[in-house]
Amino acid sequence: MPELATHWGVGLSVITADRQLLIAQRGKHRSRSLCLLPAMAEGASRAHDAAPNGAPDHDRIAIRGMAEELGIEIEPNELTWLSFGANSYCASTD
Repeated sequence: MPELATHWGVGLSVITADRQLLIAQRGKHRSRSLCLLPAMAEGASRAHDAAPNGAPDHDRIAIRGMAEELGIEIEPNELTWLSFGANSYCASTD
């Protein structure tokens, strides 16, 4: 049931040393095709990203996502959290 599908993740905007904003554009054969998104969007994985209490650790999600999606190694002190948001819509998969 699409109404019960959930996703928890982190999207990061990346600002380069020369103050440029790095963004991504989804492929035309994906849901929400051709829309512009943050440079890195990574879903949480309990096996990789859980804090000792089992809750998602946003720093771990961000660090793993940057390494996997952009090949960039970062440290927690390099992250600046500017906002927190939630999307409560059911995205189409076609």
